[in-house]
Amino acid sequence: MISYIHVMDARLGKFIYPSKDENKTGSLWTIKPFANETAKIGTKAFYIPQKVKDYSEFRELIKESENKIATDL
Repeated sequence: MISYIHVMDARLGKFIYPSKDENKTGSLWTIKPFANETAKIGTKAFYIPQKVKDYSEFRELIKESENKIATDL
């Protein structure tokens, strides 16, 4: 991720990881990948539904998770 931030000259990078906890909060760190400038690296949990009745319900809930993470970025 740090290499990506450096090569793309980005100021923000996020690690997205699967989580069973719907309300898990992420972390944010400040790094110095450039000579005198900073960038931020954060983590973001992607909720994976666990207790569903069938595949249809899973698809519906996972789509909600996808939409939520897309708007949170």
